[in-house]
Amino acid sequence: MSTAGIETHRSMVKAWECDSFGHFTVAYYFDRIADASASAREMFAIPQSWQSTDYLARFVSELRAGEAFHIESGVVALTDAGLRLGHRLINSATGKACTTIEEQVQAKAGSAALSAAERAALETHRISWESSKQDPGFADDAADGLIVTARDRVRPAELGWAGRLGLAGYVHRSSIGCIQLLTAMGLSPDYLREFRRGFSTFEMTLRLEGPEPVAGDALTVISGLMQLGTSSVRMVHRVSDAGSGRRVATLRQSGVYFDLEARRSTAVPDDLRAKAASLMLRQR
Repeated sequence: MSTAGIETHRSMVKAWECDSFGHFTVAYYFDRIADASASAREMFAIPQSWQSTDYLARFVSELRAGEAFHIESGVVALTDAGLRLGHRLINSATGKACTTIEEQVQAKAGSAALSAAERAALETHRISWESSKQDPGFADDAADGLIVTARDRVRPAELGWAGRLGLAGYVHRSSIGCIQLLTAMGLSPDYLREFRRGFSTFEMTLRLEGPEPVAGDALTVISGLMQLGTSSVRMVHRVSDAGSGRRVATLRQSGVYFDLEARRSTAVPDDLRAKAASLMLRQR
């Protein structure tokens, strides 16, 4: 078993890919992971009928405009009907991993199980990996506390190779949901600029739940707070087809209230906590 995987992507952070808080936008990590995943599938000969269902990204250190990075990928876990890929995004200058992403790949219903030869070939790409032991779920039973945070349509430029909404499209919408939710808490853009504050995501989970939207489909995002700590904030974003109401994805986002000058977390003020109370998810 190897620590490093096979290189599946190499690139850099473009200035226009950074957010208003000065770091690489979360959606563009997923944009690059889509590339790395496609290359890993090809290199590892993963059956084409298998589909990706879940992603868990952990952001260890931030990337800024102009920084170079590459991605190494490997197999973390394997069964006859599915596998988990691990992707490490590495700062090319320092050699340190700044982000890790786990990708769950499942066989579609009716797909043939792996042959012994296929399984043996995939085992050669095993890498060592430390998985999270905590899973706070997605607050699926919560019905109150959610507000509409995004409403738009899928654009042709957002489509992946299969002609459906790509990974970055889901995450861009959760970023909009995050800003709308923070604004509802009282963290308006004016407030953030005046006090030099921001929000930094340290973990995001994406769960794909239905047929991916296509160009022209109308989408709605509703969001709410799962947890509010001293400086940490955990929120959930549900992306649904606006016409049918069918949910197509759920994203869980965990981050910290951030001091932009010190580049570290800071306590959420008491007045903002009071405003956040109505946005906390709860059962009916």
